[in-house]
Amino acid sequence: MTANEAKFTSTTPRIGARYEFSPSANAYATFSKGYKAGGFNLNACSNQFNPEKLDSYEVGLKTRLLDRTLTLNLSAFYYDYTDLQISQVVGLARFITNAAAATIKGAELEADWQPDEHWSINANATYLDATYKRFSNTDGLDPAAGVQLLDGNRLNEAPKFSANLGVAYRTAESDIGRFTIRTDLSYRSRYYLREFNGPLDTQEAFALINAGLIWDSPDDQFRVRLFVNNLTNKAYVARMDSSDNFGARFISWNAPRQYGVELRTNF
Repeated sequence: MTANEAKFTSTTPRIGARYEFSPSANAYATFSKGYKAGGFNLNACSNQFNPEKLDSYEVGLKTRLLDRTLTLNLSAFYYDYTDLQISQVVGLARFITNAAAATIKGAELEADWQPDEHWSINANATYLDATYKRFSNTDGLDPAAGVQLLDGNRLNEAPKFSANLGVAYRTAESDIGRFTIRTDLSYRSRYYLREFNGPLDTQEAFALINAGLIWDSPDDQFRVRLFVNNLTNKAYVARMDSSDNFGARFISWNAPRQYGVELRTNF
């Protein structure tokens, strides 16, 4: 019988500062450290993976404009990972391994506008530069390539650009209640599902549309929601793994178009 033991400790401080230009605008800056404990893979003896550590830097600007009907926030961030934990399948078993170093640099813009009591519009857009800085690994689907240097490859499931837009219209209250119609559009640019960034590891850019119609009773006791998710029935790969035993990739698709009725009551 083999017993494995490991002890991990970490200090994860967080400091920040904020400056108010006016009651409707402020800037901030933060620094924090993150930590995820290491451990042992249960599918092999004495197969240890290291703790994941993160240095996080963020600066941003938060504003309320147009008589406080528009919220507009902008942030920029830099994440510096040491021993980033990566999940992968070796043979038929799942293991956690470490990428020695990885960084994520990016910026995000968020907006929420409510011009009157009927309309509500919200949007956000994110740019990511997410790469492995020091990482070597063997691709079980291409063992002849040996240990591959993956420095500069993009992180798994990290699109360069992603965005969301939601628009809702709510009617005025009346004797028959209130109706709300809402549409949401989301977009993700091309990204990779494996760290080797090969053509077959790629998910091309896609967009999704969700829509809904809501009825609220006059006393707000009852709500009925009709909804449809993935309106265009777009198919994309939600998850990908590989097996060197079979020399093949295996994937999970996203949920297809879904529609239904939701009933809610308040007691």
